[in-house]
Amino acid sequence: MITGAAMGLGEGIAMVYAKYGAKLCLVDMSKDVEKTADKLRKQYNAHMSQTPVKWQCYRETGAHKAS
Repeated sequence: MITGAAMGLGEGIAMVYAKYGAKLCLVDMSKDVEKTADKLRKQYNAHMSQTPVKWQCYRETGAHKAS
C-alpha cells in the first residue's frame, strides 16, 4: 500500500515498485491517483487497485466519545 501515490514522492515510489512487478494498492486524497494507476498500468503492465480516500481526524469522527 502506497499512500500519497497521486504525485510527488508517493508516485515515484509507486513507479519503482511497478517497474519491478509488485502488486500495488495506491491511496491518495486526490482523485489523480486514478491517473497515476492508469499510467503505471500502461507503462509497466502493473497490477494494482487504487482509491481516492477522505481522511478524517479521529476527533472529528466523534469515535473518541463512543465509550
